[in-house]
Amino acid sequence: MKVTTRNNLLVGAAAIGASVLMVLFPFAVMIRSLERPFDQFSGAIVHHRYDEAYKQCGSVYRQAMSYDQFVQYYSSLEKQFGPLKSYKRGGLEVTARSFPPLWRGVMDAEFVYEKKTLGFEFVFHKEGDRWVIFRVEEL
Repeated sequence: MKVTTRNNLLVGAAAIGASVLMVLFPFAVMIRSLERPFDQFSGAIVHHRYDEAYKQCGSVYRQAMSYDQFVQYYSSLEKQFGPLKSYKRGGLEVTARSFPPLWRGVMDAEFVYEKKTLGFEFVFHKEGDRWVIFRVEEL
């Protein structure tokens, strides 16, 4: 049986495509799994369920900011800019370092207050099998 150049190219392209999918699939899964904790956190903030939002924060974040400080911070934003009406997700980047991978996710978002829209950068990392907020920076 004669193997043609065309067949070799097709087999090579299929192998490359399969390799790319094997690399990108975990990232797609991680991106989808990161959206949920962000939505839970932001939705809880919008509805003043600060205890639920605080549960989405990781141990490093909670060591840096107590629950009372957390509530005071988000309450002070509403005093300054009016009620928080909604939030909008922005760009999202997920990276993995080393093996086994150490996952990190960065999401830009806007919190839409009555008087002003504020930009934030949320940095997530994995604690065990769940994404948690590692750091939040007002932009």
